[in-house]
Amino acid sequence: MVPALSLTLQVTCLVAAVVLGVEGVRGKAPLWWHLGVVAVVEVLLLVQLAVAIVLLTRGGEIVGSTGTFLAYLIGTLLALPLTLLWGLGEPSRWTLVALAVCCLVIAVLVVRLDQIWTTG
Repeated sequence: MVPALSLTLQVTCLVAAVVLGVEGVRGKAPLWWHLGVVAVVEVLLLVQLAVAIVLLTRGGEIVGSTGTFLAYLIGTLLALPLTLLWGLGEPSRWTLVALAVCCLVIAVLVVRLDQIWTTG
């Protein structure tokens, strides 16, 4: 993977987690700008998907199973929309807390994707 993209994604996820978590703990319900924070993370995840597909088609090597790599890649991409869909069913401050936790999970998954990509 591209180290700069992974680092950008990790930092963005951590910043989003802090922002959304603080807003949730303060008792705020989801607002449009909160969705914008989620959208920024999701766009970066789409860029990561595109880059990963290009690198894989050009012969990029991964440690372990390609299926595991793709599962992590697709899991990171689907986590936020599914959490958002679940949370907007009954919007409350817990929606933002759930999105914050999801952003933390995505940051960890991106680190794991880097570990899988890096060869020996």
